[in-house]
Amino acid sequence: MKTIGYISLSMLVFMNSAAFSSAAESQGKKGASIRELIVDLNKEYDALDEKIRAFDESIKSFPSTTLNLSVIKREAGIKLVSIDVVDNGRFVKGHVYAPIEDSALSAGGRHQLYLGEMDLGSHNLKIIYTWSDGGTNVKKGETTISLNVKAARTYLIELAIQKKGKEIEIRPYQLDFSNR
Repeated sequence: MKTIGYISLSMLVFMNSAAFSSAAESQGKKGASIRELIVDLNKEYDALDEKIRAFDESIKSFPSTTLNLSVIKREAGIKLVSIDVVDNGRFVKGHVYAPIEDSALSAGGRHQLYLGEMDLGSHNLKIIYTWSDGGTNVKKGETTISLNVKAARTYLIELAIQKKGKEIEIRPYQLDFSNR
């Protein structure tokens, strides 16, 4: 009986150690498979990161479509108060001129009012300006510029403030330096 008990006990110990060994192997396999998944994911992230970096580089050299609006003043005795630019009903840029800025324009200066990217297609730029003839009487004027914007071009528009009789008008001059 002692021998049977000893054999039974030995078998229990053997089965427990086999079960423990099997559980440890299972945990090891799970750990190995998790490590493999992590390595695979890192490889995928590295590949995606490289593709994004290549895409960013290709965008940097992509030709842009730009609008550059500048203001000059050709008449002395006119005080420019403000200019607002609206594109297809959407406000784009506005500027209120300080006396020193107006003096700089009168002395032959140029103010870059706006420089930015444009969407392709048809644009109606509405230029709304206020001015004074030196007194306290402030007047308002408006000019509309129609553009059909094409890709990879720079649109340089110079807004020249000039007298027309007793009124002031802004005359837009479109200068095109794109040779496309």
